[in-house]
Amino acid sequence: MLPTLRSPAPTPFLAIIAFIAVLTACDSGERAADTGQVNVRASIAPLSSFASAARATKPSPTSLALEGPNGTLTITDIGLILGSVEVGGSIGRTELEAEPRFLTLPLDPSVVESVASARVATATYKEITFEVEDATLQGSQEEDSLQARIEDRYPDWPDEASMVVAGSFTQQGEDTPTEFVTYFQGEAKIEHELSAPLEVTGGALFRNLTIRLDLSRWFAQPDGSLWNLSEQDYEQTGAIIEFESEFEKAVTEIEVSDGP
Repeated sequence: MLPTLRSPAPTPFLAIIAFIAVLTACDSGERAADTGQVNVRASIAPLSSFASAARATKPSPTSLALEGPNGTLTITDIGLILGSVEVGGSIGRTELEAEPRFLTLPLDPSVVESVASARVATATYKEITFEVEDATLQGSQEEDSLQARIEDRYPDWPDEASMVVAGSFTQQGEDTPTEFVTYFQGEAKIEHELSAPLEVTGGALFRNLTIRLDLSRWFAQPDGSLWNLSEQDYEQTGAIIEFESEFEKAVTEIEVSDGP
């Protein structure tokens, strides 16, 4: 008759490892229950009554054309440098993103672009704060990498610039567009109250904050005439447009919705 084989008794070391695994699983479960995922996104909004005489043509993924009484402004690229992103509420301020990043705005109102994403403590949040920075980024490895990406895309990007707009302008009555790459200068800290509180309840539920930007508030006058940005083309003029309080003017609303 064969001898009965017995499993060796667990050693103290294995017992400790098992105990730590149980504690880790419990701790992870508590963290998931005490936090929730918040995604901040950006999108352009339809033209508002601020520029009722201007109108947008049918949007495309690659360009947006604004038509006014003085001509047509066609935008093919808008990019800006964002700094920290925070939400504020019943437990104070919580940072979603600390490192600066380059945000390319989608030119189609149906498209959203990710700005920041993080798990935050369960609470009620009532405002969002985000910063627009210039390109004087020196210090961390992330900032150096960002500056290299910006300069790879726009080699002549001035250090003091915060935003670039590329496209063309066609004068009324003319057929030939004039292309431009125009830079804007202005560091800004934008604080915006949410139209509805953001309730973060924890678990697997995602919450989205979508920032809607009305470009007509940047590029159209109240009478509907459009800003001829070809007159400030950087290569031709070396001009950088002062642009600080204007950043906040473009925020029309911040939508709160369930994700992802």
